[in-house]
Amino acid sequence: MYLTNWSIYSRFTNVANYDFSGVDVINYAFFNVDASGNVLTLDEWADYGWGNGGLIRILTHDIKAKYPNIKVVVSIGGWSCSQYFSDVAASATARKRFADNILNIITTNGFDGVDLDWEYPGGGGLDGNHSRADDAKNFLAMLKDIRSVIGDDYLLTIANSANASIYGEYLVDISKTVDWVGVMTYDMAGAWNAYSGFNSPLYIDKEKDKNNQTSISDVVEDYISKGVSASKLVIGGAFYGRSWMVTSDDNNGAYQLCQQSTWGVQGGVCNAIVGDAFDVSWAPTGVWAYYSLRKQGLLKSAYSANSPWIRKYHELEVCPSLYNYNTHVFIGYDDPKSLKEKTKFARNKGLAGIMVWEISEDYERELLSAMNEGWNE
Repeated sequence: MYLTNWSIYSRFTNVANYDFSGVDVINYAFFNVDASGNVLTLDEWADYGWGNGGLIRILTHDIKAKYPNIKVVVSIGGWSCSQYFSDVAASATARKRFADNILNIITTNGFDGVDLDWEYPGGGGLDGNHSRADDAKNFLAMLKDIRSVIGDDYLLTIANSANASIYGEYLVDISKTVDWVGVMTYDMAGAWNAYSGFNSPLYIDKEKDKNNQTSISDVVEDYISKGVSASKLVIGGAFYGRSWMVTSDDNNGAYQLCQQSTWGVQGGVCNAIVGDAFDVSWAPTGVWAYYSLRKQGLLKSAYSANSPWIRKYHELEVCPSLYNYNTHVFIGYDDPKSLKEKTKFARNKGLAGIMVWEISEDYERELLSAMNEGWNE
């Protein structure tokens, strides 16, 4: 599961006393990398100053003392810190420096390995990210260099796009070089789509969907069909959802055209809509953490909504939604039931597991506990 260093400033202030039972791996997010392969802290105070010696020390010492089977890995990159991965991967010198820096970060801080979250090889991430046609090939070379330096005693994992095709002919070798491939099976629909949808559906209603949306099941089958072993795959579980303001109340607001959408402009873009209290006010995204759905009172319990919100569980997609008939706002999200079913899917498919983005978005451990139940049933 991902644990972000910025979460200590809002929802996750009591890390040292959190119940991490049932968790195998904590991905500490994020560190950055520059074009030369140097690994950099994003928030030195959070990493090394906050609380009892910094969040890293709390995780690698205090938490691991309580839960000796937990592994804590440093995650590098993410949406905001993938600008220079392409430059590093393209240079043998930078790759070597990067690998050496990773080993130093691991051994100095007591991490159990490293997770690379390059969003994305070949482009498609944040504006300004560097990319090359040979990114996938170079990604494999970079991973091999890292493995050569850190050896097999430390974990080497990656967070991959749900679109397996971007890794081309190198996908299988990439999967064989790492301990597992975490596939980001969330953000499958959002305000960049003209129609409301589901952030992380297990399946999709192909007849109703107008976004040509994919699903967790589709993504897993695609990876396996391309030669990746099921036992190397970890799917993503979302502790958040996404919202739209739509033009029709049909189907509790699901699969409906969003208001002010101009089809053909950037592929169909909806008006910006503010999500929960933690949504970025200068760039509203419509994101709702499950924590906020509970804390701000849209949900009065895990499975019931407060008026004027109406909750519906979509059996095919294995996702709940909330809809407000007054404001015409639709929120597709995940709850304990849906995440339990997705965890059972991962187990029954013989996958390596399910990862979480991100732990501070849970509410009183409702989601994590349900996932533990799903894996152990």
